[in-house]
Amino acid sequence: MKKSEWIGIDASLDISLFEYGLLTCKNSQCTKPDEWFCLVGVDKDDEGYNKFDYGYIQESDFAGESWIEWDEVLSFVGMTFEEWQELSFVMKLSDLISYYGTENFGFGIYNSFEIKPDELDSYVTNMV
Repeated sequence: MKKSEWIGIDASLDISLFEYGLLTCKNSQCTKPDEWFCLVGVDKDDEGYNKFDYGYIQESDFAGESWIEWDEVLSFVGMTFEEWQELSFVMKLSDLISYYGTENFGFGIYNSFEIKPDELDSYVTNMV
């Protein structure tokens, strides 16, 4: 993967991953148009996220999740559903993770791993 193919909350991949705990990209394993590979922070210390997990999520799955309480999520982010729909995938996922936590999306349940800031460039280049 090229580093430029990753998308985060911030323009800086370092800030996106270690401060916000989220990077996404499309890769060769994404078989559906709305499917994304996600690298998610699942544990943090005083310096930011230090443990991570990864997986695939389809954006269309959000609408099909009956357990998502949309009125509460939209109140939490201060938007209407129409406004929220206009956001990028990474922003939508960030909102949902901020409200529900990573475990509700299958991250951090089984295995997590460390990435140190000086390893990020190599990691995102060689990932999948």
